[in-house]
Amino acid sequence: MANVPLSLSWQKAASHLSNSYGDLSIKMSRMIHRHLNILEGEWSVAVIESIWERGADRDVIALLRTLRKEPFGAAAQAVEKALPHSKAYGYPTLFRIALERWRARKDN
Repeated sequence: MANVPLSLSWQKAASHLSNSYGDLSIKMSRMIHRHLNILEGEWSVAVIESIWERGADRDVIALLRTLRKEPFGAAAQAVEKALPHSKAYGYPTLFRIALERWRARKDN
């Protein structure tokens, strides 16, 4: 991942990544995992944890884009289930905050 300063908020970090990697209009690619066969649009706790632990930047960004588009959808539900159990550093907090904000915007 890009070297993002720790003092940045998650919005600024996303902007920093955008500046570092250029256009972030990345489509969900089929990730290859040792123990999972993942179909596009198929979400489970195992898929979320695998993205957080072994996914490339594009996989994480694609998941964030999916959550932003559908903050109450299947991916969001899988993220919620993964949050309390994940040991992936940083991602659970980022995803919890992002979901809270995107859901609040959809509710208004």
